[in-house]
Amino acid sequence: MDALQALADIAEIIGAGATVVLTFIIFDYTKKRELFESTAQIQTEWQVHNQIILSDTDLLAMETEMHPFGQITSAETKRMYAYFLKLNLAFNSWVGQSLHVDEKLATSTINNTINCLYSDRAFIRTHVFPRGYPHGFTQMIEEKWKLIETQGGQPLPMI
Repeated sequence: MDALQALADIAEIIGAGATVVLTFIIFDYTKKRELFESTAQIQTEWQVHNQIILSDTDLLAMETEMHPFGQITSAETKRMYAYFLKLNLAFNSWVGQSLHVDEKLATSTINNTINCLYSDRAFIRTHVFPRGYPHGFTQMIEEKWKLIETQGGQPLPMI
């Protein structure tokens, strides 16, 4: 009977341990999911903001005057806001990768953005990246731009 009780105790401990591990996995996933959803909501609001700026010449003029990283023209302000629109899509895909969103779709979205922006990277480094993108995201883009350079300017594959 003691052996049976010992087995029951071991099974109870294993079950409790499994419950703790499962609880942690669910908690971690939920936390990541909430972060992704709040990030996506913020990015959606920024997309609306960017579209409003692009559609109003007075707001464009104001943004040109207020630009904190040197002098830019109205045309460059438009270009900057168009880049915000593109980068925000890639940013959502980048954040979503931690939640195991469709990896092919995320990679394709990111690579497409990087390919499109490659030729104007000096402007983007100076006027776009400092406006609020996290270091990990900009570092990933820089690494992929270096890859394009090492491949003689060949675009990244669309998966």
